[in-house]
Amino acid sequence: MMRLIAVRRLALTMVLGLAALHAAASDTDEVVARYPKGSIDSVESADAALADVRREREEVEAHARDAEYACYSKFFSSPCVSKVKERRRADLERLKPIEVEANAFKRRDVVEKRDRVLEEQRAREAREAPERAERERINTEKSARKAADVAARQAAPENPPKGRKPATPRSESDAPRTDGRDRIAEHEARMEKARAEGEAKAAERERNIAAYQRKQEEALERQRKVEEKKAKRAQQDKEKQDKEKQGAAKAP
Repeated sequence: MMRLIAVRRLALTMVLGLAALHAAASDTDEVVARYPKGSIDSVESADAALADVRREREEVEAHARDAEYACYSKFFSSPCVSKVKERRRADLERLKPIEVEANAFKRRDVVEKRDRVLEEQRAREAREAPERAERERINTEKSARKAADVAARQAAPENPPKGRKPATPRSESDAPRTDGRDRIAEHEARMEKARAEGEAKAAERERNIAAYQRKQEEALERQRKVEEKKAKRAQQDKEKQDKEKQGAAKAP
């Protein structure tokens, strides 16, 4: 009687182990069928795929543990354990391409959004550049006129005292000089200096704008190269996985 009970327990354990393997395979088939290659076309679907893969991976691990435990009830457990491990590895390998595709889509989405932001920023700066240059020109002219007005007031003679007639204008050679200074010449020199400074500032602004745009283009080029390297590595990894699968399929 005790022997019969032991045999029944052993049979039940084996059945449970096989059932666990069958359930894991069915669930993995469902997830793989849900996400065929090229079906991930949005961030939402990528997130859903990653969540499903994560849950299914946990299920595969749990089913494999149950099946492996059932194997130890057999007299020859090693072949059974090897079969369970191989099935676990195969199920996880079938889930990996879904995870790779979902992560690749999310990386591309981040790059595309950043590129759009940079492009919009460059377009906005290009639209605003003429208006900004015009404002700077107006401000430069105002500064020059203000400097000229100040110089003119400094060069103008003081009002004569009341009750006295203004002095008769003298010739240019007799123009008054205060402390040996030529007020008109100083005024013209200040005007010329203000114009030169305004032109220098405008040229410096143009150089800064060009340098900024050049840096943006260089940053985009570096990012493009990084993405190309990532894509190349992903393709190489996929090709390596395909070769490994083909080698495993050919193995007896």
